[in-house]
Amino acid sequence: NPARLHTQMAAFPLDGTAKVSGEGAAIDFDVALQGRDQRAAAPARKGESAGEALARDLRALRLRDATATGRWLDGLLTLNTLRVRTDDAQLAGNARLRPAADALGGSADLTLTAPGATASVQGELQPSTGAGTLHAHIADAARALAWAQKLPGADALAGASARGSATLDGSWRGGWRDPTIQAKLAAPSLDWLAPGSAAGTPPLQVRGLDATANGRLAQAELAASGRVTQGERQLDLRLAASGGRTTPHAPLAASAWKFNLGQLKAGVRDPALGAGTWQLASRVSVPLQWSPAQGGQFEAGAGELTITSPAPTSQALVAWGPVRWRGGELTTTGRLTGLPLQWVERVAGSQLQDAGL
Repeated sequence: NPARLHTQMAAFPLDGTAKVSGEGAAIDFDVALQGRDQRAAAPARKGESAGEALARDLRALRLRDATATGRWLDGLLTLNTLRVRTDDAQLAGNARLRPAADALGGSADLTLTAPGATASVQGELQPSTGAGTLHAHIADAARALAWAQKLPGADALAGASARGSATLDGSWRGGWRDPTIQAKLAAPSLDWLAPGSAAGTPPLQVRGLDATANGRLAQAELAASGRVTQGERQLDLRLAASGGRTTPHAPLAASAWKFNLGQLKAGVRDPALGAGTWQLASRVSVPLQWSPAQGGQFEAGAGELTITSPAPTSQALVAWGPVRWRGGELTTTGRLTGLPLQWVERVAGSQLQDAGL
């Protein structure tokens, strides 16, 4: 009964066979599981009635069948065939994986179809060689999220909501230590409400998002543009940067990164700042560095940012010295010049009047 293994699995018992044979150092396997049509009793959680347990089980993920054939030999797992089906989704294809940390690599030809979403990966990725493509398309974010919330380990998504669509296309050539990559993310319309949001909280709404990455993982060109709104707040963003990973032999999670922020432009609308759109623009490129060592370390070089107000138009300049964040402590210096008095009136006009100023 899968429901006794994980509470997000439906209580449809599995029958099947598992054959294992060996020849020398090789281990061959052939697994075929089939879900029964008749539901078993759903195990109740502590303090949960039988009716509540049944209601939860009706929302759970039902495993219809799973098959896998392959071999384990010399640290290489080969899946000649793999297919896992639930009531509304399927993962199928073949793969090879060498999980050793010093020689991590493999190949795959896998396709996932799920409510509101599809994804596929085809190619090979070794430490120094490889090539392949990746495609993921969310046609209906609401359906895709509802399905993902049923997966084991998806507790962090409970209470979230989404709507819209997005597409990711990518390709790579070369090994994972420093491949040449091409990737594009497009989200014409995507809404997201985070788990635990207070009642009445407006969702984050992304419109016209385009993000690209091209070049080697150690030195790629990055660009992004789009609009984000939440309620009456709105941000129009355009940025360009270059850089990448500086530790090619480390795993991605333990890698250090270095970028150069070449362009940053933003338009901000917020009722707290008065009517109209405020414009922000960088004047010089700014180097950025991140390392996960010692709990995380971030550094940014000196830079300048112009802030332009809505009509009547006026402008101020924000300049800062090197920024460093280590061990939870942030250090920097800066100055603000050309601050017009009318800005103080725009932002804090009512408070000034209340104070008799």
